[in-house]
Amino acid sequence: MKRLVFIAPLLVLAFTVGAYTQNSSKLPKDVDPESKNRLPLIQPGAMDEVTKKVFLELAGNNTERPLGGFLGLALYNPSFAQALRTLNRSVVREGTTGARAYEAAVLTATRECQFSESEWTGHAASALRAGLSQSTIDAIRDGRDLAGVPVEDAIVIRFGRELFRNRRVSSETFAAVKDKFGPRGTVELIGIMGDYSLVALLLKAVDQQLPEERMLPPLKH
Repeated sequence: MKRLVFIAPLLVLAFTVGAYTQNSSKLPKDVDPESKNRLPLIQPGAMDEVTKKVFLELAGNNTERPLGGFLGLALYNPSFAQALRTLNRSVVREGTTGARAYEAAVLTATRECQFSESEWTGHAASALRAGLSQSTIDAIRDGRDLAGVPVEDAIVIRFGRELFRNRRVSSETFAAVKDKFGPRGTVELIGIMGDYSLVALLLKAVDQQLPEERMLPPLKH
């Protein structure tokens, strides 16, 4: 997933989630058969002017079909959908952490949030291109100890793990991140992980259904 295009790194999920075929009889009773979650998709023909304007900004060439996934959810409040775009752009287009740290943060956040299935494959490939080793990616995926992981990657992964697991960051970990990335980069890493964890929160709340082949096993901390 390319970092310089807004739709690609994060918002591709809006088009891929819910795009698979599943027998409606196997869905939970409160899940819509088209959206594959608890809220129906907003159909383009039923949108008011404000919603339609934002929809056209986000949909690209996909203007005949409704948006799925988290963008479809955010579109219930068009300003919220725009805010998500602004958040993503601020840490992707204007970020200073570099591609390697960015991808490490994305993988850590999506995996620790336990809803990484739809983003993991694409970002694992991007992480390899950005310089992360396969063994580092596997350590993130499996929740393993960071022994042997390069220091520059371990700093980011440990930062994310402490945030998501402990709900706090130790003084030592914070100092290591600030020394490596500076105050701005530190805040950007928080923003990157917050961006992806917000997506996970949205999709979990509406019980977004995924095909079994996209599902990763639960983490064992």
